[in-house]
Amino acid sequence: MFKNKDLKSVVLALAGANGTSGNENEAALLAKSMLEEYMPAHIDTLGSVCGDTGGDGVHIMLDAHIDRIGMTVTAIDDSGFIKFARVGGMRRDIPEGWLGAVNAFANQFLPALDEIDALITRNKIFMDRAVGIGVISAEEAMQWGLTGANLRASGVASDLRKDVPYLGYEDYDFDVAIGVNGDCYDRWLVRIEEMRQSIRIVRQAIEKMPDGPVCIDNPHITPPEKTKVLKYMENLINNFIITTQGPDLPAGEAYFEAENPKGALGFFIMSNGGGVPYRVKIRAPSFVSLCAMQTLIPGHHISDVPIILGSMDFVLGECDR
Repeated sequence: MFKNKDLKSVVLALAGANGTSGNENEAALLAKSMLEEYMPAHIDTLGSVCGDTGGDGVHIMLDAHIDRIGMTVTAIDDSGFIKFARVGGMRRDIPEGWLGAVNAFANQFLPALDEIDALITRNKIFMDRAVGIGVISAEEAMQWGLTGANLRASGVASDLRKDVPYLGYEDYDFDVAIGVNGDCYDRWLVRIEEMRQSIRIVRQAIEKMPDGPVCIDNPHITPPEKTKVLKYMENLINNFIITTQGPDLPAGEAYFEAENPKGALGFFIMSNGGGVPYRVKIRAPSFVSLCAMQTLIPGHHISDVPIILGSMDFVLGECDR
């Protein structure tokens, strides 16, 4: 299947990156890009920041929208996006009426986001707690290796969806939100705007969604349909080999990273050939953000620490793995 190809080109092809999105059909790429967008994580972050500054009511309002997104995602698969997406496409087609449900959520969420923006962003109490707090310059942010919204809030126009497009992002019309001062306030502003851009991307994906298959027809990569596995011995064997051994990849090294709500999530893979890598290193954005605390926190009051931590949006489970 991958004879005479290097591992890096194979990984990029399977990820739909660098113009190789033809390895998956358009429907799968569009659905994956829709499900990858930032909204749930950013909503949770903004709610936490509001809670840290005394805005518990807004936190509760935002949590309701996370529940709506959760119900929309689980309508595809009870296990959510993790098992729904697979190499080569999707586990199964999106259910009938799902695109309409996503569009309905977008229509409900944007006015709610505008309301929260008007309620909090220019609120004097919030500005006193956020403006000039937890400042990190563009130079310091790059030295620490910050990525994603935390880097963009410091004024660095870096977005992998624009710089190194994957999953068909080169075909979407959206803007990259950039901050100026690198403080808690700018990190809030960047995430507010990124959610608006996510809605913009999702709506474009809905408009472009075609009919047709949702996974490539390649027995070396994708398992056969469940009905065939239960009926035909050759399909049962094929399913067993793919499940236990994976695709037969070439030997070599490869690194790929993608935009994540927390920053750039990267994977370095070392392969001796076969379907199981010899070594994998995950570049976790939360760990990098946590390390930068020694630059952000000194000189502030203890009461400033919660909003600084919340604005950097890291997950300790990712840091402590």
